[in-house]
Amino acid sequence: MLARMVLSFTIVLVVLLFALSSILYVSFENIQTKTVTENNAKILSQISYSANYLNDNARNFTFSVFGDAVTTQLMYQNRIDYMDLIAQAGRLRDLAQKNASVHTLYVYNKRLGQYFSTTDAPLNDESSFFDQEMNAIIVQASGEPRSFSPIPRLIKLNPNDPNSASTKVYTYSLYDFSSEKGGVEGAVIVNMKIEYLQNIINSLKLKNNMFEGEIVIIDRDGKVMNDSESHPFLSNLSDQPFVNRVLRAQGDSGYFLDTDTGRDMLVSYVYSDILGWKFIQVLPYELITNQFQQMKQITIGVCTAVLLLGLLISLLVSRRLYSPIRSLVRRVAIMTDAPASRERRIDEVRLLTQAFDETFDKAKLLDQTKRDMLRIRKNDALAGLLSSEFNGFEPLCALFGKYDIPLNPRRSVVLITLLIDRRARFAAAYSVQDQALFTYAVINAARELFAEIGDSDAVELENNRIVFLVQLKDQALDEFKHNIVSVIEHIQMWSQMHLSLSLSASFGYIAQDFSELKQLYRESVNLSKYRLIYGHNSVVTPDMLKDQSTDPFKLSKQFEKNLHDALFNGKLEDARTVYEETLSGIAGYSYDSVMSAMLYVTSSMYNMLNIVEGNSLNKFNVDFNSFMQHVTNAETIDEINELFYDLFTRIAGVVHDRKHKRTNVVTGTIVKLIEANYRDSSLCLESIASTINMSKVYAGKLFREEFGKSVADYITELRIAKAIELLDEGSKHFSDIVDEIGIENKNYFYKQFKAKVGVSLSEYKLKYVNDSAEPQSK
Repeated sequence: MLARMVLSFTIVLVVLLFALSSILYVSFENIQTKTVTENNAKILSQISYSANYLNDNARNFTFSVFGDAVTTQLMYQNRIDYMDLIAQAGRLRDLAQKNASVHTLYVYNKRLGQYFSTTDAPLNDESSFFDQEMNAIIVQASGEPRSFSPIPRLIKLNPNDPNSASTKVYTYSLYDFSSEKGGVEGAVIVNMKIEYLQNIINSLKLKNNMFEGEIVIIDRDGKVMNDSESHPFLSNLSDQPFVNRVLRAQGDSGYFLDTDTGRDMLVSYVYSDILGWKFIQVLPYELITNQFQQMKQITIGVCTAVLLLGLLISLLVSRRLYSPIRSLVRRVAIMTDAPASRERRIDEVRLLTQAFDETFDKAKLLDQTKRDMLRIRKNDALAGLLSSEFNGFEPLCALFGKYDIPLNPRRSVVLITLLIDRRARFAAAYSVQDQALFTYAVINAARELFAEIGDSDAVELENNRIVFLVQLKDQALDEFKHNIVSVIEHIQMWSQMHLSLSLSASFGYIAQDFSELKQLYRESVNLSKYRLIYGHNSVVTPDMLKDQSTDPFKLSKQFEKNLHDALFNGKLEDARTVYEETLSGIAGYSYDSVMSAMLYVTSSMYNMLNIVEGNSLNKFNVDFNSFMQHVTNAETIDEINELFYDLFTRIAGVVHDRKHKRTNVVTGTIVKLIEANYRDSSLCLESIASTINMSKVYAGKLFREEFGKSVADYITELRIAKAIELLDEGSKHFSDIVDEIGIENKNYFYKQFKAKVGVSLSEYKLKYVNDSAEPQSK
């Protein structure tokens, strides 16, 4: 028995060590490669995001400069006013200096044949302009619309100096008018520094020790867009095999092992559809293999030592284990044949029983964990199908069989998307675990309800998006649409009633089979965007978009002027009316047109506030980056409208407060001047307005708004009050009093006194002054 136990332990130990060593050796290389490529893909995505941010920054800056009043004057003026040129050049420099990524800024005027720039020479004739490459691009432009994309270039600020260094830039140009003779009438050219992107790359490489190798950014033609270690800026790598392979790749990211150069290189890449650039990282494969080669040697050494030690321990442990096993066998025999001796080994039996119970509990937990992992892998597999290319029906059938998915890839299918409304509020109110439970509850309830019309399965995606793949029973098209809408409305009611969750839904056309799944998902994503227009708890279908205009929603200059006038005159309700009347028909346009219009209004408001803040003391302190982010993340038009209403209220409040403060200062100054100079017979509104350097009409208007009377009436009332004081003293004659308070026309003042007080001067003295003196004499 002991020999069998030692042999069994030895065989098990040898097999276990051999299996573990084999698994470690075979899988470690794949695990290490996957870890490195995932990490590199993450870093490349961060670089791609930074490049997109630089592009967005350049776009917003270029449009902002193009819409600036000084820029417009420079582009289209017919003559050069050298007195204004200094201020205009300063304005251009101020615009450029506000953006740290801007290298230089040009404004082109076709009529004058001049370039205005932020260089040391602000005015340049187009024939002698130092950047002739850009001049050639502008001159040859037809004025027809083109994509707003960067042009990588090398420029010299002093091309005549052979020692001057070239600067690497991305150039953006914007123009929209053509002259009668053809060509561009006016343009704005912005050169963005390439150092921004290069610094991001260097910073990420320093922060991440796993991120090694060389980074190369190429465009669709294989031209290098950054200054890498082995490939200079603007060099063409399209003849390189690994670059050719990256350019032909269809996915947004990936990696492969390149062996064409005689040295194994791991190539990772990420694609940016905004810029059309591909971000490539080339890593010598030996840097990865060195790690698991060392691990291989360590594993063999450790396994050998463990094997020898295990043989010795097996012998000792087998001897030790055999004794309780024998006792246990005897105990079983005693329990069945001799009950009187049952309590001799009760502690060991209890220990074994507890061990069996614990093992059973752990097995149940492991089984639950496996089911959870199976559900996650199933969800990941279905999510991958939505975004990947169709690879045939056989792999899909195998995948569906593996995960027990009740769908047939060869049958027609429809995608139904559910979105949890007010996602930000939902995420703030519940933990990640609670959000997962809510999503799980919605999926289970929806799956049961969809069972009434066909087979279905669900995919959980990011941002609380749930996509159902539904295969309907045989029925007519109109009947199918009606049934789906009915089920979706039932799901929405159930979710609102039991979970207090609002759901929006969308579904598109029926695909013939799963070969159209990727296109079907794209349409579903596009339809779900129209929650912006139809609001929360809506059900969006393609039929609802048939009558929507695909043209851009045009906002007139008059709209901007009316909005500007209303806001900066403190007329909040007028501003809201202008906004609502102009955008009242926007719901009839496409999602892209709506968002473009909203972002245009945001940009217009940004330009308005910049101009007002630059020309007045009003400071609005509006964070437009945060505001634009809120507009972009808004789920409905009503939410966007509330954002703009809040902004209007804030602007109107600042304008009103500033106007009120100015009114108080002006009217207070007028009152002090009147009280100090009422004895001056020439004191009047015109002399006061001249003293405070203000229009008498405007000063009189402010004074009347504040006190409800004219300046002349206030002066008259003050002089009457002073006259009464002097009369009460009783020591001066009427004529002396009138002279002392600055009255020239005495008869007119007498009439004014009687009109204001109700009695004449003499009557006042007899009735009030003398009456008050008699008691004193008595």
